[in-house]
Amino acid sequence: MALRYPVGFDKNYLREKVLNTYIRVASEPDGDFHFHRRENYAIEYLGCDRQELSFIPEESKKRFAGVGNPYRINIIKGGQIIFSTIHA
Repeated sequence: MALRYPVGFDKNYLREKVLNTYIRVASEPDGDFHFHRRENYAIEYLGCDRQELSFIPEESKKRFAGVGNPYRINIIKGGQIIFSTIHA
């Protein structure tokens, strides 16, 4: 499947911005960000199991900025492609 970008879209610029944001979350977990993160986000919004998350060190959970849990929606079958959308 080929992806198409709008004319003039700089995918390398976007990739760099996203990477830098995740680097900032990792290095400044208490910083001000425009998106949800941390353990409560994983539990309340993504449906992650609190018991399973209890095995992850607190310092790691502070830096969690996951983007979704497709397994919660339904069983993923071989050959299926899972898409994610980014909302501005």
